[in-house]
Amino acid sequence: PSNISLNFFFKLFKNFKKKLNIFELGYIKLDVLRKKKNINYLNKNKSIIIAPTNIYSFKDLTLKDQIENIIIKLLTKTNFDIILRPHPSNRNDIFFIKIIKKFSKYKKFNYDKSDNYQNIYMSSSLLITDISGTAYTYAFFTNNPVIFYVNSEKKLKRLNYENLSYFKDRKKIGTTIKSSNNLVKTIKNIIKNTKNISKRITLLREKKIKYLDRTHVRFLELIEKFWNV
Repeated sequence: PSNISLNFFFKLFKNFKKKLNIFELGYIKLDVLRKKKNINYLNKNKSIIIAPTNIYSFKDLTLKDQIENIIIKLLTKTNFDIILRPHPSNRNDIFFIKIIKKFSKYKKFNYDKSDNYQNIYMSSSLLITDISGTAYTYAFFTNNPVIFYVNSEKKLKRLNYENLSYFKDRKKIGTTIKSSNNLVKTIKNIIKNTKNISKRITLLREKKIKYLDRTHVRFLELIEKFWNV
């Protein structure tokens, strides 16, 4: 989808015996979502989405242990509807089943495990996540901000993750928090600054995705170029 991915795969296959042709193609999933975007959603931003990565991957970096605290704070101290959307591999996990039982009595709480997130993304104001890749899909699709829960910056540094574009670009599409204590204040500030963040998201999206909205054209170009090779 991007030059960053291109370089990643070049490094991944640098010792491969056969020569590989790797090309930047475009972000087809984002193209499809943007094509289907409904303008009617734009004035219905009444919810906040909590979307953690797989709770059993990168255990020291997920917001798993903070999910309940975050939900409680949002339910009691904001007027937003709260949508908890787990990683697809965790949809029916006992961990989330317990959370559903605990918060099912709250009308403002919703648990989403649908295959298509288009509607909930477009009807939300912001997304809270940890290190999930959906952060950038969300921001690039909706132009809405993302709050990244940082469980351990020290861990990121030890793993050398802080130098990855995912982490370097976090504040271009939102902000980071280290605990749920300042969550409500952070939400208020980021909502006020949504227009400026939206502009930064647009610039980053254009910079990162060369073939935005042109994936199908780029694909056909590559097919034609290498059809007889």
